[in-house]
Amino acid sequence: MKMGPTLTTGRLGATAVALSVVLVACSGQSTPTPSPGASASPTPTPGGSATASPAGPVADVILRDANVITMDDAKPNAQAIAIAGDRILAVGTNEEVAGLQGPGTSVVSLEGRTITPGFIDAHGHRIGDGPSRLGLTPAQLIDAAIGQGLTTIDELYVDQGRLDELRDLDQAAVLRLRVNAYLPVQENSPEGTLLGGYFDAYQPGQVISPHVRVAGLKVFTDFDNAKILLWKQDDLDAFLLEQHRKGWHLAVKTVSTRSLEMIVKAFQAVEAVDRGVVDARGRLEHMLFATPDEILAVKELGLVPAINLNNPGQLVGLTDIDEFIAREPDGSYVPWRSLFEAGILAAGMSGFPTGYVDEPTGAPFGSPIHLIFQGVTRVGNLGTESPAALLDQAITAEQAMRAHTINAARADFEEDVKGSLTAGKLADLVILSADPLTVPTEQNNEIDVLMTMIGGKVEFCAPGSEAVCPVPPVAWREIELIAP
Repeated sequence: MKMGPTLTTGRLGATAVALSVVLVACSGQSTPTPSPGASASPTPTPGGSATASPAGPVADVILRDANVITMDDAKPNAQAIAIAGDRILAVGTNEEVAGLQGPGTSVVSLEGRTITPGFIDAHGHRIGDGPSRLGLTPAQLIDAAIGQGLTTIDELYVDQGRLDELRDLDQAAVLRLRVNAYLPVQENSPEGTLLGGYFDAYQPGQVISPHVRVAGLKVFTDFDNAKILLWKQDDLDAFLLEQHRKGWHLAVKTVSTRSLEMIVKAFQAVEAVDRGVVDARGRLEHMLFATPDEILAVKELGLVPAINLNNPGQLVGLTDIDEFIAREPDGSYVPWRSLFEAGILAAGMSGFPTGYVDEPTGAPFGSPIHLIFQGVTRVGNLGTESPAALLDQAITAEQAMRAHTINAARADFEEDVKGSLTAGKLADLVILSADPLTVPTEQNNEIDVLMTMIGGKVEFCAPGSEAVCPVPPVAWREIELIAP
């Protein structure tokens, strides 16, 4: 089965696609009347207790009888979740959360279905490159992403023009998920020409519209599978130190041990001046290769790899990749199990739309469910099998889930507001048809997204799943992509 709106090169190719927008309610219940005690930013009950007095906080929505995977180590599993405004009010047992029910609360029994935090894609180009590569509008790409359970995406090449576009999409109510924008400091070209200091007009972490945040700077270190290095060591050292002192979060591209060695040396040079490097969480984008010594250095410097869970299988058989692997040290290719075993909190990325194909069965290309499946099995596009040697570095479903939830939030310095189902955090969550952590591995790719909620608002409800979608304070949009 396909998971929500999907993108297919056959049905949704370069030709125009009709977009049907239907305003509906998710069930026959009336829209709840806000309780006098409700608040847009409720104060969680101390200790996670859901007991409330009549004057205390009251939930707008309670989802109960659920398998809640929180990604919060303090309370890994729960049975129910209460939501008020755009925040999670409480997470606990049915009995605990029932104390937050008021006369206007929408209560939904999920009958054992699974709730997880909203998924985060830590590195992609959906809105920036998707329209030109796939012939789709930003609205279609956004709607499809939400239907696949994504609540936040990181766009890793947002120049001034693209930043303006994101702001415009948000003002037009098209940008219905959250975007972390990383501003490139140079061209992605053999020359790597610097783009000037346009990014100095912004502040690190600046929110420029309700769904758009300037998260950091993107730095390219190599080109053409690291055949070309774009920096001299001293120049990279000086540049990263300058931007670090300005407070910028640095996302630095690396695909080879050669470029990773240069990046590690640069951050070590910064550390020699400022011991706050570990807390700065420098990011390593596309980290394909790393030696054991480099993994140790990554750990010591607090660097955060952003890893393509789809790449081991997706790249099998490509001539340039085989040549690339031959140039690199043995055992250094996609060593992700080694990252997790070292205690490195790697973030999951898709790189979408790079490598896009229309998957005929199962979850769509680049969707979180498909990426989790690929992280565990290392199966590539269209079922391509990985060589046995690569399977030794496969990760667990829980590690893959963390990569696309709490670890990805941490990679953006947002773990205090998203990435886990914790009282006080944003009500960004999804309802799934099955539990990715317990179903047989071969069934993981068949899990469906039934509902996606962003900030307490149902932004996607799968056709036929209306019974599990709570009635939100305002009507939600059912998005259906229809072939011409």
